[in-house]
Amino acid sequence: QYTGTEYIARPLPHIGGLEKIIAKRFKEKSIAVRNEVLQQAAAVTTVSPWHVETLRAYNPHTYLIYNGFDPELFQPEIRQTDRFIITYTGRLLSTAMRDPSLLFEALRCLRETAGWTPRQCGVQWYVDPESERIIRGEAEKAGVADFMIYPGYAPAQDIPAILNNSSLPLLLTNRSP
Repeated sequence: QYTGTEYIARPLPHIGGLEKIIAKRFKEKSIAVRNEVLQQAAAVTTVSPWHVETLRAYNPHTYLIYNGFDPELFQPEIRQTDRFIITYTGRLLSTAMRDPSLLFEALRCLRETAGWTPRQCGVQWYVDPESERIIRGEAEKAGVADFMIYPGYAPAQDIPAILNNSSLPLLLTNRSP
């Protein structure tokens, strides 16, 4: 599902366009290996109906389990706060796959039209250093860097408590034209 070459562990050197051919071949080979493994698997589970339909072409024993938390680990709680906190946990490989621009535009608009300030609203990013670098750059370009909070990457066992202390969990999706 990557829109670029973010799935390749290291950036390819620029060799007069040859890097595009290398990336294309690498992707074709990766997909062929994936499809071969899928065909041999006893069963496949995935997190969305779209994935189920796509993967069933390779293995009829493909099942849907929605992405989320086990109920015994995560019990939602309602907590009152003086500040509206939006929380993202995870990684950003690129803004093509997880695009924060709509959120940043909304924050900028709320600042300009309703007078929102970082004292009233903040966006917490529990991310790795590379993801933080991407977010900082995008937030700076959008003029909303002062709304951003970077507590650092959090271990999985801390995520339920972090989300319970948030007003809204953030899910980022693909960039859309």
